Amino acid sequence: MEENQKLESSKEEQQKFRKSIWKSVLKYAVVILTTAFVTLWISGISFEEIYVDFLIRSYYDGEYDKNEVTENKLTGLVSGLKDKHSYYISKELGYELFNEDVTQVYGGIGVEIRVTDDEFVVSKVFDDGPAERAGIKKDDIIVRVGEFKVAEMTLEDLTTNIRGKVGTIVKVGIKRGEKELAFDVKRETINAPTVTATMKDNNIGYIEISQFDADTDVELALALKNLDGAEKLIIDLRNNPGGLFNVVLRTMNMFVEEDKTMVIAKYRNEEQKYVSEKGEKNTMPMAVLINRASASSSEIFSACMKDNKRAYIIGEKSYGKGSIQRTFILPENAGMNLTIGHFYSPLGNKIDGVGVVPDLNVEQQENNDNVLQAAIKYLNGIK
Repeated sequence: MEENQKLESSKEEQQKFRKSIWKSVLKYAVVILTTAFVTLWISGISFEEIYVDFLIRSYYDGEYDKNEVTENKLTGLVSGLKDKHSYYISKELGYELFNEDVTQVYGGIGVEIRVTDDEFVVSKVFDDGPAERAGIKKDDIIVRVGEFKVAEMTLEDLTTNIRGKVGTIVKVGIKRGEKELAFDVKRETINAPTVTATMKDNNIGYIEISQFDADTDVELALALKNLDGAEKLIIDLRNNPGGLFNVVLRTMNMFVEEDKTMVIAKYRNEEQKYVSEKGEKNTMPMAVLINRASASSSEIFSACMKDNKRAYIIGEKSYGKGSIQRTFILPENAGMNLTIGHFYSPLGNKIDGVGVVPDLNVEQQENNDNVLQAAIKYLNGIK
């Protein structure tokens, strides 16, 4: 009798033990599944993506590179943002970008580029530069740089991708007439100034800024100093693709009185105003020339001058690139360039996708610099 009771008691304990194990298993299974679901939800991965990946791994009858499939998937994910400034950087390209010495010297190929009918045209090839030696000619149309099609780029993106570490090779795809050609061009240090200055009639100084490079503000300060007798000023930013943000800040600071807002940067959760600082200011009456190829930093400059009533803006509406990008490094040297914010004019006007509207709209004519003539006429009318 006692033995039977012990057996029954033992069976009950075993059943309870089994139930407790199953409860624990179910509890942990729920926790794991919930965690997995939340993780997938936060990361934005859909059931369809997981299922398609499962089907490929389980049933696809053919050769395929898992790494290439993953890279293509990531490329598609970022391209789905429909933002030409946000893009995935492959491991191969990322290795070159992210593993260079921080003290490296950057170089170019020795060309100037203009935008004509939404095409990137080589407007000048520097004598004995790497582009000329490789065979690139004036009026060639650039269609590809490295692995990127330029149709997906702005002029600023294009120049950024052409430039790189001195001594490295960049593949440039060219359309010449009906032919498409490819050139391997070795980047070199290009000692071309970004600022050129001349005097026009009636004591008008004329300064052209081709882009905002590392020394542009220094070059500009020297040019202003050397414009002997200038009483009025023209700053020409036509076909200027932009450049370094900290340089355009220093450049604007030369013209805008202290404590004035020069540009506003808006991010998802914050806003930052960049204000002019103390220093010697140029106060000459000024006109700024822009066209539809004036982009990024050149738009920031012209918007600042317009909103602060520091200059009269003449020409065509600018390109409309007012977004801010940040490059994130991913595992195995891959990366992602992502739009994290946007620039606004001092009065809060959006630049991205809108551009800067000139005070006087003048459409550029061929073989006649009517925009420059309009600026000279405007300044001559100021007493």
